[in-house]
Amino acid sequence: MADCRFEGAHNLDMLRLGANARFAPAHAPLGRLSWEGRQVIAEERTWRGARDRNWGWTKPPWPPNIGETPGKLDPDQIANLYRALRKSREDTKDEPGAADFYYGEMEMRRRSRPPRDGADSPSRGRAERGILTAYWLVSGYGLRAWRAIAWLAALTALLAFAFHTIGFAQPPRPVSYWTSLLYAFRANLSLTDSNVQLTAWGQALQGLLRLTGPVLLGLALLALRGRVRR
Repeated sequence: MADCRFEGAHNLDMLRLGANARFAPAHAPLGRLSWEGRQVIAEERTWRGARDRNWGWTKPPWPPNIGETPGKLDPDQIANLYRALRKSREDTKDEPGAADFYYGEMEMRRRSRPPRDGADSPSRGRAERGILTAYWLVSGYGLRAWRAIAWLAALTALLAFAFHTIGFAQPPRPVSYWTSLLYAFRANLSLTDSNVQLTAWGQALQGLLRLTGPVLLGLALLALRGRVRR
């Protein structure tokens, strides 16, 4: 299915794909590791190849006896194709199989841009693109557990240093960065020590950890569930 094109097809949401149907893997820029690990349809490969020379050699072939080479679609059009294909997989209760189509749909929504003339368009505004970008960075649209865990680890380590320097009025014993790191980890789970007193900055840091920690843990669990759900 790597070079199959869906532009102009009707009732894609009713399409039934076999378990052995495979699309082309997402291409990483030359010299980098492929860390996305997802499958993409030919229309996305054409769109990316037209704007990124590193994707150029992965564009799907078009035999000369078929006709004129298809042009690239807009991100919104590609998102609609992904949405229909995702529904077809979800209707067969194949949630893990639909995950790549959902990722592609969200990628195209994030990449869409409003028209220059300001006319009405299904393209998302800046605010929504900003939200989608944050969602992509933090957890890969709820599909990349390692991103959420990495952000949680980095945030905990950073705020542990802040606790160690400005956060404690009465620090935990023994006084060290590793003790502060353990306190920050426990704060993620809303577990605190009664014998520790915090400064005003420390209370703000604790509130930040209590807010972001469960959210990042929830996104990681959501991503894991999406990969194993049937």
